[in-house]
Amino acid sequence: MTVEQANGNYNYMYEFRIGESWYPCHLLNISDDKLHGVIFARNGSVARDRLSNIRKMRKEDYLQNRKEVVEYLGKWAYNYGIHENIHDDLKLFDSVDDLMGS
Repeated sequence: MTVEQANGNYNYMYEFRIGESWYPCHLLNISDDKLHGVIFARNGSVARDRLSNIRKMRKEDYLQNRKEVVEYLGKWAYNYGIHENIHDDLKLFDSVDDLMGS
């Protein structure tokens, strides 16, 4: 995913850790050494972090986050990366790489 694709896309499938809390993000790429990733955070910032601080959301967390985005943006959520058909989003979610063992 590029920065341009991530910008304005609320369909987050990864999260990153700050302290003990996890926050939604997009994973832009993984370094060649497989130790770091570049993320696009919800606030629009781009950061490089250790892969140990980045993970694919649990499916339950993804569904909750998706639900909150749809409730917050209403029908406009479908213009910002969320699909109208939840099964399309789940298919996309299932195709996203789990970073464990990267």
